[in-house]
Amino acid sequence: MVRDFARTLAPGHDKLRPLTDQIRESYQKDVFQVSKDYIPQARVDAEELSYVSDESQKFNDALNDVWHIELAAFGCDPETRQAMMNEFMCLVRGMAFQSQWRREPEYFHKMLRDWLARAQSVLVPRFTAG
Repeated sequence: MVRDFARTLAPGHDKLRPLTDQIRESYQKDVFQVSKDYIPQARVDAEELSYVSDESQKFNDALNDVWHIELAAFGCDPETRQAMMNEFMCLVRGMAFQSQWRREPEYFHKMLRDWLARAQSVLVPRFTAG
């Protein structure tokens, strides 16, 4: 899902916003619903936990691949990219849970805009003369 979407992004363009929008939209629908349904059962059922862990690992591997490959052009180090991705995923997961009872789209859009602005400043290194 994430890899397929990333292949549609045009080379040389800012990929951060469309990529983060796609991930967030996935969490608002399919990914979140599956997680919400399976995780409570997986906590008490070893077979279910194994399945959820395997599927989660596939998603995480795809996300890591896309994040690092597509965003490498920003020029920052891999550790910074990883930290920003982890922060973004925590934000998206939290928003997915909160949006179940908090119906304030502008609140969530502002959080995303703030994160994107900060991510741009962190992911794109500042080049200084000298």
